[in-house]
Amino acid sequence: MYVKSLVSECDFINKCYSKPVEGADLLCQGATGRWCCVMTVGPEWLTENKPTVISYEDAREACMEILRKQNNNRPSFQRFTEAALYNFLDF
Repeated sequence: MYVKSLVSECDFINKCYSKPVEGADLLCQGATGRWCCVMTVGPEWLTENKPTVISYEDAREACMEILRKQNNNRPSFQRFTEAALYNFLDF
């Protein structure tokens, strides 16, 4: 999922910016279940490709919903969720 963010580079077109610009972070869930930014996307790529870009708050809720479904709301869900969102909260 693409999350609105200020970025200093665009990994897709290999471009660095002299100052942060409005772009997006590409979030993915890794094999361990953690969510984190794996690439940054600049405004040129966003304009050309038009992916859906959501807010940080909406992304966090979407991740939580996916984690709920993956864990079937088991009692250990809260502990797992905190660990799974650890990287996400720091991106």
